Amino acid sequence: MRGSDLLRACIVSLFVTCVLLWLMLITGCGKGDSERNTGLEKGRAPKGAVTYEQGFAIAREWAGAIPGGSFGSVNPTGSMEPLIDSSVIPIYAPADGRILVVGQIVVSARDGKRILHQVAAINDTHFISVGISNARYDGWVPRSTVTQILVGQIYTKGANE
Repeated sequence: MRGSDLLRACIVSLFVTCVLLWLMLITGCGKGDSERNTGLEKGRAPKGAVTYEQGFAIAREWAGAIPGGSFGSVNPTGSMEPLIDSSVIPIYAPADGRILVVGQIVVSARDGKRILHQVAAINDTHFISVGISNARYDGWVPRSTVTQILVGQIYTKGANE
């Protein structure tokens, strides 16, 4: 990796962090622990979760503040619960797999599907990903399959509430 690529990645990461902190501040997401539910329980929206429609409106704003940013939905596979379930609206930044960190949550394109899993190990050309609630790893996956990284998520009460 060239020094200029690393510098560019650091600047983009810093920018994304600043934007998300600013958005948290203006939307009131930074309340103290006594005012919110900090634990994530399967099937239970955190205190202060918004409706699905409100979540999409917020996600549209947040993703629009990130160069190349996007948002979407999560398939109800349960592989990333309780951190990420189908009621969460994920916010993504574009990525190409050159810069990965163990613990990072990435989207990779495999077999015509988009897989949202956590990076468990990295080498020069591949990484191992895993759903945090799965007991098995996905195996070595080419770094070139990474298309996005998770940079934020909106907790909603679910599509049916």
